[in-house]
Amino acid sequence: MAALIAFYDANVLYPAELRNFLMHLALTGLFRAKWSAAVHEEWISNLLKNRPDLTREKLERTRQLMDKATLDALVEGYEDLIPTLSLPDENDRHVLAAATRASALLSDPINLTLLGRNRQMYGCAWYCVDQRSPKEKK
Repeated sequence: MAALIAFYDANVLYPAELRNFLMHLALTGLFRAKWSAAVHEEWISNLLKNRPDLTREKLERTRQLMDKATLDALVEGYEDLIPTLSLPDENDRHVLAAATRASALLSDPINLTLLGRNRQMYGCAWYCVDQRSPKEKK
């Protein structure tokens, strides 16, 4: 199993072409893809607002296929971290909390500057959340 874990935010799941590409990459086994139910709801709700030709049923099917195609992609049990995080946009805290729980890289380079201000969790690549203790990092 791949050691690298990438957390997909709603803005990379919103466009179908990018979503399909990222799903393809995740299925290669090069890394493990992660997302949360809140992220699913965010991209689906936004897509429904902007694309009246789509239906919730069609997008829920996509969601179900994504969840089924990837092993343990759905991150749960992160909600307790949300109030402990401080970000300029409080609505982004659920993303950082779920990525932290999953020990993942965030796939959203747009939020890099916002998340980079959260000094309690500084990382690498796009934004790596490293939960290892200092002893484990040596």
